[in-house]
Amino acid sequence: MPLRSRYRSIVDLEEHLHRNGTRIIQVFLNLSKDEQRKRFLERIDELDKNWKFSLDDFYKRRYWKHYMEAYAACLNSTGTHHTSCCVVPADDKENARLIVSRIVLDAFHELTN
Repeated sequence: MPLRSRYRSIVDLEEHLHRNGTRIIQVFLNLSKDEQRKRFLERIDELDKNWKFSLDDFYKRRYWKHYMEAYAACLNSTGTHHTSCCVVPADDKENARLIVSRIVLDAFHELTN
């Protein structure tokens, strides 16, 4: 399926859900390349995180720029007035969780007002 068709399918689904009373919030956790590298190394060095490690992670890391371009294209193509699209800085896990929690709480408050 061509990319534009996929994006259109996402938008159509979200519009359908909106018409039927579902609130859509898109959240993109934006992790920096340096932080991703740090987390990959922790997966190797810390035994309790080894299960998360895959050699494929390092292979795919070569395509960082392409992934960032793809995420941007997707977010730009699927964001509508029916959905909230939030890009959250995610290098600091605790703050990222607080930000996402605030986004969700704000959405709940909007529903009750």
